[in-house]
Amino acid sequence: MLQLPKRHDLELRYRSRLDEMSGPFPELSLVALDADTLADDGGVLVPAGTVGTVVYRHQGGEGLMVEFDEPRALVSVKPDQIRAA
Repeated sequence: MLQLPKRHDLELRYRSRLDEMSGPFPELSLVALDADTLADDGGVLVPAGTVGTVVYRHQGGEGLMVEFDEPRALVSVKPDQIRAA
């Protein structure tokens, strides 16, 4: 039989998710790089000023994963390496 999470478990998960979505650069924010940065795989250099989307926030926003379309890349940055686009 399917066992559903208890109400307080769901509320804690929801509140935790809200914390992840808040801050200066919540997930799905458009941001621009302040300096040329290597992609996580090391194969692509993403130029300063390139606009991308925050797709994941690490540790409450201390680190961010940003996806870029052109060039196609995924970059891990700290908030002081980007600005709102």
